[in-house]
Amino acid sequence: MQKFDITIFCADGFRIDTEITCFEDIRAIVDGNVELIPVKNSSLVIACNDQGFKKLPQNATFPTLAGTIALIDQDSVNAMPYADNLQ
Repeated sequence: MQKFDITIFCADGFRIDTEITCFEDIRAIVDGNVELIPVKNSSLVIACNDQGFKKLPQNATFPTLAGTIALIDQDSVNAMPYADNLQ
């Protein structure tokens, strides 16, 4: 099973560098439906909860976003399966 590097920025500012295996892992990290936002002049995308400030606290690292935020390479997002059991 292929693993993909991801950096997680918790709402309280805590940072975690880890690996994931599928898009459902991103959904679990951001606690809901995922919105992908391209980072200008970069191959990275920001993955965040699409509910924004409705239910989630402001993110300390990305104050214009809410909840837990993840940074991942766009090519990784394109290459990963939706779920582990859908390989």
